[in-house]
Amino acid sequence: MPLAPSWEIIHIKDPELYKKRYCQEVISKLDPKEVATDLDGCVLLCHEKDSTHCHRRIVAEWLEAALGIKVPEMDYVVKKMPNSMGF
Repeated sequence: MPLAPSWEIIHIKDPELYKKRYCQEVISKLDPKEVATDLDGCVLLCHEKDSTHCHRRIVAEWLEAALGIKVPEMDYVVKKMPNSMGF
């Protein structure tokens, strides 16, 4: 499924321009019902620290708006390991 942004989009620093370009170049070419069907049972992961440059979050918002569904966010807590290695 072609949800990944192009390298050109990935390198955009402005969050509003990032979302605009991603929606124009990727989302606008997709059918939300087909995407939801293809993703049924899947988990989309992201390595971003926040959602301003996260195409996964943009897809989730698009699916929520287009289909009236809820795409849940999974919270996580980073636990630090005891520093027994000296670093």
